[in-house]
Amino acid sequence: MYGFEFNCPECKNKIVTYDNTKHIGDTTKCNSCSKLVKIPKNVKRIKGEPEIEITYLRKYPALKIISDVLNVIYGILITLGCVGFLYGLILTAEKYPDIPPIVIIPLSVGIILIGIVFKAFSELVILFVNIANDVEEQKEKFKKINKNV
Repeated sequence: MYGFEFNCPECKNKIVTYDNTKHIGDTTKCNSCSKLVKIPKNVKRIKGEPEIEITYLRKYPALKIISDVLNVIYGILITLGCVGFLYGLILTAEKYPDIPPIVIIPLSVGIILIGIVFKAFSELVILFVNIANDVEEQKEKFKKINKNV
């Protein structure tokens, strides 16, 4: 991803934008003085990713650990399900011809589905943390608005 880096002509603070839709001559908003600023011709083009703050790492470390544990369980169960599926198809037919592979396949599919449920719970934890952060941010904005009235 490409972006621009330049100084605001009003407040002289550095502006960094990673918006791919912006071009030289377009306007962008300065974060410091909140004024619309044209992207100058002598702008420095930069390559990289914007710094995204992951708030659940900082505010809710226990939930991050729970999410990581659920992700590890997900990985283990998916691996076990795939290995069991392959074992059921290939090795069972050779070693145990009396047991049809159709018996092993539902077990493997069930393990994979349980793994997907663990992944869903992991993502649900992250979703609730993000909702809590958004509510807190809106609460702070509401407090600022009420102070100004």
